[in-house]
Amino acid sequence: GRWASARATATRCDSPPESSRGKLPARSASPTACSNAAYMIIKMHRQDPTVDLAPARKWLDEGLAIAQATEDCKRVMAANLEYVRLYQRPPV
Repeated sequence: GRWASARATATRCDSPPESSRGKLPARSASPTACSNAAYMIIKMHRQDPTVDLAPARKWLDEGLAIAQATEDCKRVMAANLEYVRLYQRPPV
């Protein structure tokens, strides 16, 4: 479906350098790192709907604000942001 397509596109996004793999993105992270961090949270949410999507939204907002983001990365982040908006619980 649409999410499988977004995931495939995300894996084609330019990869972070070897030294940064496996670490959570830092401030001033690359758009790809922000997208990957958000996607990890979304994957956990799909397995356990009680997972908080707020951190994913923060990473996506931050990633989309990075001017150097490629169009592919922006498209993936926008699709993931739609998922977050759809499933994020409103604040109580």
